[in-house]
Amino acid sequence: TFDPAWDGYPVWTPDGSRILFGSERRGHSDIYELVLGGSSEPRLIYQDQTQKYPSSISPDGHYLAFRRATEGGYDIWVLSLSDPENLQPILASPYNEGGPAFSPDGKWLAYDSDESGRKQVYVVAFPEGSVRRKVSTGGGLSPMWSADGRALYYDEGTKVMRVDVLGNGQFSSPRVLFDDAVGNWKLMPDGKGIIIEGQGSPGKLRLTLNWRRVLEQTVPGL
Repeated sequence: TFDPAWDGYPVWTPDGSRILFGSERRGHSDIYELVLGGSSEPRLIYQDQTQKYPSSISPDGHYLAFRRATEGGYDIWVLSLSDPENLQPILASPYNEGGPAFSPDGKWLAYDSDESGRKQVYVVAFPEGSVRRKVSTGGGLSPMWSADGRALYYDEGTKVMRVDVLGNGQFSSPRVLFDDAVGNWKLMPDGKGIIIEGQGSPGKLRLTLNWRRVLEQTVPGL
């Protein structure tokens, strides 16, 4: 994007043909769509007087989950991409929720909330919300599903944590995957690696020996 206004929080559609993002071109963050491979300008999808930040698109491409500002923080809302005026709150509470992420099968929405007094990671059944689980124990932010839906990752300080999806709405106890992931990180699409935005000191080099064996011990069945 090339508009002088702030643009951010880009999210790919499942088919990779479009990007949805937030932009303050109208004075507050609204939701726009950019079609790739063409010369068209970004198209406004949804606007109101609140700050809104896209986070995740359902695997069928029908829904966008986003954070929406309230007086006390942020709630989680979902809008229909085929009918953007059709939106509904998924988590509207006195607490501060964020980081909504659809599971690969579209049946769960992971998110973080400070309802316990500190940020923790939860999952809620989508769309009915009939089942809800807390999956983190020592705090957690920014949940992210593995591509096969068998694991859920999240931040705990500088740690990258992992919980296994056991089925029937059950999850394993969390375990540490990496212990010093300073900076933002994302799972690679094939699930075989993590891209970390490093913030180390210039000129500092760290060598990890036998990293494959360490990783296999950390992630059973890899």
